[in-house]
Amino acid sequence: MRISPVRSYNFQPQIQSTNKKNIAFKSGYYDIINEIADKCQYVKDPSDLIYDELKKHWTPDSGDINRVKERIELLRSQRQMREARLNNMDTIISAKDREIRNEATTHSQISNEIVETQRKNAIAKIKMSRIVASYDRVQEVNKQLEDKYINLFKFDGDKKFPNAIMISGLKNEDEKKDVLDNLINNGCKVLKTDFANIPLKNVAEEINGLASRIKKSGEHSILYVENFDKYTTPEDVNQPFISKFKGFLCSCAKRCDTTVLVFENNPKRLDENIIGGHRFEKKIDVSNIKEEVPSVFVPKFDGYTFVYDTDEDSQVDLYLGDAGKNPALLWADTTSYDKIKVVLDRLDEVKAQDKFKYTKYLQVPFSPGAFDAGFTVCPFRRTYEGNVILEQEI
Repeated sequence: MRISPVRSYNFQPQIQSTNKKNIAFKSGYYDIINEIADKCQYVKDPSDLIYDELKKHWTPDSGDINRVKERIELLRSQRQMREARLNNMDTIISAKDREIRNEATTHSQISNEIVETQRKNAIAKIKMSRIVASYDRVQEVNKQLEDKYINLFKFDGDKKFPNAIMISGLKNEDEKKDVLDNLINNGCKVLKTDFANIPLKNVAEEINGLASRIKKSGEHSILYVENFDKYTTPEDVNQPFISKFKGFLCSCAKRCDTTVLVFENNPKRLDENIIGGHRFEKKIDVSNIKEEVPSVFVPKFDGYTFVYDTDEDSQVDLYLGDAGKNPALLWADTTSYDKIKVVLDRLDEVKAQDKFKYTKYLQVPFSPGAFDAGFTVCPFRRTYEGNVILEQEI
């Protein structure tokens, strides 16, 4: 009978190996290679350092050193590729950042141009409104002068020219000049005198002298008196002249062929003996023809610039209170009470804006003018700069 060989399952064969292979088997040869390569990759000539590091684990040969160097070259190549990618990303990000900044600058410039164009358009609308109103006033005065004075020259026989004509409601010297030019262009003779240039003691003599000159010419004329109010207001010093002048006004058209013409926008301030009776029997009042100055609201980022007149400073920035978060508060960003008063006077137009339709209080930075006008101090409230805030219910 054949006998089977004896097998021992606890038998471990003795492996004859070098120190390097044992170490590689036990601790991971390539882990050590990678660790040393990672440590030495930043050294310019790492050969000596590689050798010293390998000796800590085994006695190295040239193959070990070359493997570390190969690993170092790979790590350096990967690092350079990462740095190149990062530099490229930095370049792309910088370019994109410049593009975004340029777009933001362009957008800001366009926004500013739009706002400035809207402001200029607002001013142009206001100017046009005033031009139209001025034209309408002058046209209305000229029409009434034609009916009450110019057309009288077309009639034969006794002409009942008015003793005096008072024109009220013209706004400036240009409008007055247009009216006088129209009279002259229609063949009317106009003489001018200015009370501001004549001493009080000589004014009656001046008027009589001009009236005599007109009478001698044989042609009915207009005597235009500038600054008529200087000697015709009811002060005691003016009474001697007024006593004489009121008699002149009662009959100057018939006796002297003279019609006195004055421009006066506030007749009530004159002495009643001057404006009463049949002295100024012809009165032309165009004060009801007013320019409809449009209120223009130029949108801002979080509010409006309220443009209310043609000069550069006739505007005020309006916002919602509490940095735009409180619809019940209207913030007028000005310490000028004149501007605040414009906002109050045109409150209906302001509150017609969607942003301000729920406002109940007007708040402004502290100013003596607003405080004296009845604005009250808001307790426990300050501006970002720490200034007092005033408030009024609207």
